[in-house]
Amino acid sequence: MKNVAKNIFFVLASIFLSLTSNAQPAIEWAKCYGHTGDDLAADIQKAFGGGYVVLGTTDSCQYGAGDFWLVKTDDTGAIVWTECYGGTGADNAVSVMSVGGETTVDSGYVMVGSTTSNDGNVTGNHGQSDFWVIKADVNGNVVWQKTLGGSAGEQARTATTTNDGGIVVAGNTYSNDGDV
Repeated sequence: MKNVAKNIFFVLASIFLSLTSNAQPAIEWAKCYGHTGDDLAADIQKAFGGGYVVLGTTDSCQYGAGDFWLVKTDDTGAIVWTECYGGTGADNAVSVMSVGGETTVDSGYVMVGSTTSNDGNVTGNHGQSDFWVIKADVNGNVVWQKTLGGSAGEQARTATTTNDGGIVVAGNTYSNDGDV
């Protein structure tokens, strides 16, 4: 059976909600983005300078079986830039966070997911699938990346920032060595 998600990355819609009336919300705009392969959205956040960053997984980039795909849009959903991150293995995105501040030099986006790669943008894989954390600047350029895991499989499920500027990643592991 053909994958129903083929050629659909995400639909980004702006909905005007009136909190003072009982009227139905109205769609202000909607956009659909994608490549020629399978494209799946995972998370969306407000972006620095306005607009949104949307993180998903695509198999249409230059790296491999599945790569992280970060899309920056303006407030109307028009694409400002896109970047792919990954290696020749499967890289599956789950979460994106805006970090820093509007005027902070280290502002950017932290992406979290899982990877079976150990090439391209990915280094340090411990074996099978590891958590993968990437920090990109406000233009999508990789600042740093880190794999976390052991010799068996790990899958990141969610992440958040801490009060002191750190990152907490939660997920599953089958390892009892390496970083576990």
